[in-house]
Amino acid sequence: MAALICGIAGVVRGFSGFGSAMVQMPALTPLVGPSVAAAIAVMFEVMASIQSVPGAFRQANWRAILPMAAAALIGIPVGTVFLVSIDPVIVQRTIAIAILISVLIIASGFRYSGQPNRATSLGTGLVSGFLTGIGGIGGPPVVIYFFSGSNKASINRASLIAYFGLTQAVTVVAYWLRDLLSVEVLGLGLSLIPVFYLGLLLGSWLFARVNEHLFRRLILGFLALVAVMGLVI
Repeated sequence: MAALICGIAGVVRGFSGFGSAMVQMPALTPLVGPSVAAAIAVMFEVMASIQSVPGAFRQANWRAILPMAAAALIGIPVGTVFLVSIDPVIVQRTIAIAILISVLIIASGFRYSGQPNRATSLGTGLVSGFLTGIGGIGGPPVVIYFFSGSNKASINRASLIAYFGLTQAVTVVAYWLRDLLSVEVLGLGLSLIPVFYLGLLLGSWLFARVNEHLFRRLILGFLALVAVMGLVI
């Protein structure tokens, strides 16, 4: 079951770019617990983005990224503390609610209408960092924020990759310090990487051949279903 979940997460990541944790956290948590599910999600995200980070660093909008990353440095450790100290059922429900809200916002087509500034960048980074620390699901606030501006799509994409590269590195350190990346967890994550990677390849293949809008709606519907299951299971 864990392998199937990770494979589906890879397909979602490869096709849509949504963080694989949005699938893995609510689906894997009942099987292995939130802390192990979060650690595996972070491992997968690092693997999925490591090849694209160097090129993205050259194109990224660092003026927007740096305040967000600075705030995320605070949010990630706080989220990690919640992950390891709060009742796992509460963590599971919190993550499911956050994913469900993110799916509804993305599906509605909402765009932030204000002008990006330091205050909104710091706020977005803080929320994203907390969600990253508690379950690796810090992507939606940043995606919505970046794509509300007037920058080219290529710059936004590079900025997202660079931001997530930085925050994932910080999350790995935070998880390591909290003993979330034990030998057993690393072994489990490594054993599941091949099926996740196959999912990534399949997702990328589908992106080039399937109607994007239809498949994206199906993915959003699937993510909403997974989040609801995380609330009731």
